[in-house]
Amino acid sequence: MNSNLQHEYGFTTFVGNIFDSIEYASKNNLTNIEINFSKQRSPVSELVNGQIKKVTKLAGDAGISISFHIPFTENISDNIPFVRWKSIKRLVSFIEVAGKLGANSITIHPGIFYWFPYANVKRTKALKRLVVALEKVLESCKLHNVIIALENLVPIPEGNEFYFLGDNIDDFKFIFDEIDSEYLGFCLDTGHANMAEGADKYIEELGEKLSTIHYHDNLGTNDNHLIIGEGSINWPLICERLNEINYKGPLISECRNIKPHEAARLFENQFNKVMTATKLPR
Repeated sequence: MNSNLQHEYGFTTFVGNIFDSIEYASKNNLTNIEINFSKQRSPVSELVNGQIKKVTKLAGDAGISISFHIPFTENISDNIPFVRWKSIKRLVSFIEVAGKLGANSITIHPGIFYWFPYANVKRTKALKRLVVALEKVLESCKLHNVIIALENLVPIPEGNEFYFLGDNIDDFKFIFDEIDSEYLGFCLDTGHANMAEGADKYIEELGEKLSTIHYHDNLGTNDNHLIIGEGSINWPLICERLNEINYKGPLISECRNIKPHEAARLFENQFNKVMTATKLPR
């Protein structure tokens, strides 16, 4: 049991595993569970009312916070109005369920856009559509006390038919300049950031909006969700940056081939190394 963890660690799971996940988290001193919903069903059909009450009680008794991650296929910035509004409506339904469950946040991907004929112009238009959509969605967030966390994504190589919004820091600066809301935050994915400007840069530029973290490692060329220390991320620097902004939010493991409580211990060891180094005589 990780009885001496000093940070808020957690992991992602699916609805069908939620009760086992709560038990596992409780036994291993993990305090956060992110429920990853499939794209085929609505949140209501995956988490019916009887389960909502049971999950709320079990998680509450164990001191575990719940959050959601909705399918990447939802695109509230889509160029096609019907598709865009369908995604917005579905996101609002997730917010309503999250409110009933007492979930504190919902992580979403900012969206995708087709670049032809001019990528920069198309990106700007997509960002503006995203801002309009978020302004509508945030009304529901305020009503249900749920934060939307926008996750950074990997850069798509040039020449593809589409690109991701949120694959660079400037996209987020644009969004947060347009919308100043306590219900809109930033989800740092360390692996995605390592394939872009770097996780430390994202913390430096967007730290005041940081509400949750997905952590895993890679070598900067493939989003293969390695264990901490197996890639090229400078974890002591990440810990330093998080300490500088006094980050107290969830640290959600997305490392493959390692149990979440073991991944948490590796991350905690990095924090401890930084703390020890700062105490050494100069």
